[in-house]
Amino acid sequence: MGKKGQIALFVMVSLFLIGAIFLIYNIVTAPTTVPSALRPIDDQIKSCISNAIVDGATILGEQGGYIVLPGFERGSEIYPSTSQFDFFGSAMPFWFYISGNGISQNQAPSISGMEIQLADYVNSQLQWCDFSSLENQGYSINDENSPSTTITIAKSSINAEVEWPVTLSFGDTKKRITSHSVKTNHNLGEMYNTAKKIFDEESSARFLEEYTLDSITLNAPTTDSVISCAPKIWSKQQVSNDIKESLALNLPTIKFTGTYYSLANSERKYFVRTLTSPIVNQKVNIIYSSNFPTYIDISPSDGDVMRADPVGIQKGMELLGFCYVPYHFVYSMNYPVIIQVFDDKDNLFQFPMIIQIVNNNPRGYVPDEQPASIENQICKYKPQEFEVRTVDRNGNPVDSEISLKCAGASCLIGSTEDGVINTGFPQCVNGFVEARKEGYAIALAQVSTDIGGSIEIPMNKIYDLNLEVLANFNTLKENDTALLTFFSNDYAATAYYPTQKRISLPQGSYEISGYLFRSGKIELSAQTTQNCVDVPRDGVAGLLGFKTSQCYDISTPSQELTQITIGGGNVQQEFSENQLRQSNTLEVSIPAQTPPQTMQELQGIYEVIGLSSLDIVFK
Repeated sequence: MGKKGQIALFVMVSLFLIGAIFLIYNIVTAPTTVPSALRPIDDQIKSCISNAIVDGATILGEQGGYIVLPGFERGSEIYPSTSQFDFFGSAMPFWFYISGNGISQNQAPSISGMEIQLADYVNSQLQWCDFSSLENQGYSINDENSPSTTITIAKSSINAEVEWPVTLSFGDTKKRITSHSVKTNHNLGEMYNTAKKIFDEESSARFLEEYTLDSITLNAPTTDSVISCAPKIWSKQQVSNDIKESLALNLPTIKFTGTYYSLANSERKYFVRTLTSPIVNQKVNIIYSSNFPTYIDISPSDGDVMRADPVGIQKGMELLGFCYVPYHFVYSMNYPVIIQVFDDKDNLFQFPMIIQIVNNNPRGYVPDEQPASIENQICKYKPQEFEVRTVDRNGNPVDSEISLKCAGASCLIGSTEDGVINTGFPQCVNGFVEARKEGYAIALAQVSTDIGGSIEIPMNKIYDLNLEVLANFNTLKENDTALLTFFSNDYAATAYYPTQKRISLPQGSYEISGYLFRSGKIELSAQTTQNCVDVPRDGVAGLLGFKTSQCYDISTPSQELTQITIGGGNVQQEFSENQLRQSNTLEVSIPAQTPPQTMQELQGIYEVIGLSSLDIVFK
């Protein structure tokens, strides 16, 4: 009986505790009942919270998921975009960008980070809630503490739990409310998810870089060859403008799998990018303008000139009978785009990111095999003191940038001051000290820095001269052009006249070659020539060394050319500094021949060029 009584007592106590817990839970979780007389001011509080949420969500959408922007970082000449993009006066942090020193940076926000910033924004805005119209009617509100908000961003709503103790009163009715729950319909979460999906697709697949490479291939010279005896010349600025204009026209046409567009034809499928799930009740824009800060580097180029020189006009290649111009240009660029996501209520979420091309490849491309780099190991240690002096031809000091070339590595040493630098050098046997100074030719001097020492490097000033090209001492005809090349032991320059009418040269001994070309519709008639060679005779006679003549025909079909070589020549000449300094024009006269009518005559012109001399006059 005693044991049964203990069990009954235990059961009763348990039931009591369960009932007490249930009662406390319902008291705590039950919504605060607001008397009907106080509902207008309670509704005003919730409306103020909801308005703050909508305003904060708008800022988050316009600023790439940030209300408080991350720290600002400046760009550089090669990476001109800063860490933030100024879009019509509104700053947006890049989700991906390249820092000024070339380091990739990712600052895409998270949902939790957006929730924290939105909660802080709501807290700051509640102090500005305006209850004056209700207070004029006799309502009053007294807050005890600053609000503390917790935000949850769902797919199509934003939920706020605001701990904000206030006492409301109207007449004899008074109520203290400690928390406020507000649910606001807004698609911020869904738009962010779409933006993040596109960002992740670009980060993994680099599809915008692929579209960029296609634009370069279609609108700029890349790798090809053309039949011509004259060099091909492009303006780097014009090519860059063409690329930017192509991107500005084509990037906005890119779409993503979804229902927010219709294709004009099947060819437009090229501009549709497949995502893991289709975009519904939203639309996406990609924005790029040629006015956005865009860096484009094209190699090889000389200033604004991109040039491809012909093959077939060089000495020893005359028997080719034709010329062709091969070219291969390498592009590196980075530029910003803005990804915009709109919902069916025209709410906006947008973010910028940098698109990068490195040496004709998308960012992050790693070749299958990479040559081992020894530069860091050679340049890392500089134990040996060495002195370098850089002077002009009159012995006056020239301040220049000094580097050491050693075993394929290039180690930056520093700058001379008053023409002298005395500092630590990497240890190197039979390396080269290189001196660079704008307005001077690059100077090299062989040194061994494994022991201390010093070296003086003379530097040659570069002089700019007007260039005048003549044909047989006469002015060129309107459709004639000329290619001049100047080669010395440590300097080279070329000019395509009359596109280039200036030449920059330092003193030195030059081997100069020049070619004349005539433009127009030039037809070379078909011809057949016979070529005979001596071959061993058949049988025993052949073994004894007897030969016979065997002939065969070579047929050349007719050809229509738009440019053809009509003359040229070569000369070796010493250019002194006095000549360059005291002159303003370099006149070059090139021997010209009668335009050829057959391939055989064209070959004859090449033979004459090899024996002809240029006439050089300083004026």
